[in-house]
Amino acid sequence: MTSYKEAGVDVEAKEKAIEEIKESVKETFTDDVLSASTTFKFGGTISLKRLMGYNDPVLVLSTDGVGTKMVIAEKMKKFDTVGVDILNHSINDVLTSGAKAMFFLDYIGASRLDVRIVKEMVVGIAKECKKKSIILAGGETAEMPGVYHDGTYELTGTVGGIVERENIIDGSKIKEGDVLIGLASSGLHTNGYSLARKIFFDDNNYSCDDDLPEIGKLGDALLATHKEYANSVLPLVEKKLINGIIHVTGGGFPGNIPRIMPQGLGAKIKLGSWEVPSLFQLIQNLGRVNDYEMFKTFNMGIGLVLVVDKEKKNEVIEMLNNEKVHEIGEVIAKEGIQYESS
Repeated sequence: MTSYKEAGVDVEAKEKAIEEIKESVKETFTDDVLSASTTFKFGGTISLKRLMGYNDPVLVLSTDGVGTKMVIAEKMKKFDTVGVDILNHSINDVLTSGAKAMFFLDYIGASRLDVRIVKEMVVGIAKECKKKSIILAGGETAEMPGVYHDGTYELTGTVGGIVERENIIDGSKIKEGDVLIGLASSGLHTNGYSLARKIFFDDNNYSCDDDLPEIGKLGDALLATHKEYANSVLPLVEKKLINGIIHVTGGGFPGNIPRIMPQGLGAKIKLGSWEVPSLFQLIQNLGRVNDYEMFKTFNMGIGLVLVVDKEKKNEVIEMLNNEKVHEIGEVIAKEGIQYESS
């Protein structure tokens, strides 16, 4: 008699994976979680009582995936940081609206689930959630032979954050002459990996173990964890010092900066106002990639951009004393992006 397991889906392995991660997930729970038993059934239950402390709370939601950065994790057989990548990416996404992340859910898909790998990913997420006081409210593990290739994994996450309605940042206050302040990234973050992998592995036959001048071990440089900016930026939101926030992700500068600009406005980026990290320079030189393509694909060393009044620039920079910051440009009365050499 043919079984589900023979068809490629091992329900017992999935259940074992859930048992292995339960304690780590529970450690993220606060008094807001109504029942741990519910979380491991069909849905997590979270009390909204804490929202009573807000005057007019708004829920901000975002979903994204770690993308082909997972291929680097698979090559290195190291899965404890990719969950942190998508958690931090998601925190930054809701931060662009001024929201503080409150809960997170993950999805892990594969052709065949390896309990050890699933545990490594989820425990990594749970540890970071606990550190940031974010509830890991639930998740899904899906075994889908025929959809995913053998040995490959997909990891996505959904985050929920809260912001006072009066503090929502939507770009509507941005005006000509506002200053663009860039906060340094920690590497590629979670975007541009398909191009980076093609250049390093397909075209130049590098391996993750190769030690390269200025960047060290290639695999470690590519797997550097996506930086999270909420701790540094939320105090600025509360003081109403920010007119706009851009998370520089897929699409790079031209794909993200114009998204928040009011009609008729754009940005002038001052090239040379920050030093582009060696990893990006190496990618560009090895692949003979032109500047436009680089800025369209990668964050180029700037993970988050704040749009602020010129008069408040110094106060903002002073409050960002835990970040590497650069004044990278200004808002101009022309849509799109212009690049200006310094």
